[in-house]
Amino acid sequence: MTVMRSEPATEPAARFALVAVDGVEYAIDAAWVRRSLPAPRPLPPVVPHGGATFQVVDLRQLFGLPAATGLPAGPDPRAGAGAPLPPATGTAAERLMLLVEQPPARSQPGGAASRLALVVDDLLGIERLDPGAAQPLPAVYRGPERAWFRGLVPRAGGRVTVLLRLEGLSAAAGIGAMAAVAAMAAGGNGC
Repeated sequence: MTVMRSEPATEPAARFALVAVDGVEYAIDAAWVRRSLPAPRPLPPVVPHGGATFQVVDLRQLFGLPAATGLPAGPDPRAGAGAPLPPATGTAAERLMLLVEQPPARSQPGGAASRLALVVDDLLGIERLDPGAAQPLPAVYRGPERAWFRGLVPRAGGRVTVLLRLEGLSAAAGIGAMAAVAAMAAGGNGC
């Protein structure tokens, strides 16, 4: 019996938005990022934008990290091979929200697009990454985070970038927030 793959073994390099959360570098397909905004305080359950609503997911909270007391400051964290992100020294009010919309073809075949407002510590930039070069998650990732991450991409200078899986983050955000999204959408609020 012949088994056919729906995806090629290796994907071409694509543009990814690189973000930082607690000094760790994460990546999400840049084609899905609609806008970046300062994160409001307190965080609402949803954010209206362009006639759509985006479910807010604070990655620090989801990942079980302490609340932001500061953010990366100083020189570009990518300066120098393998340079770690600088320690947090800013204020929590400086966090960013990325409005991300994953097309229905990948998020839910035949369904609606997945729309999330990802709250991150910093937006590091846009870079080309080869998702086909991603290594599987090591065994230490044995909990719910297996659904949040696609894999680890080794980079120059010993850096590692974690590829985010939007559908896993969306599922982890919870059913309660989805009710808020529906209520807001019914109210017709939008930016």
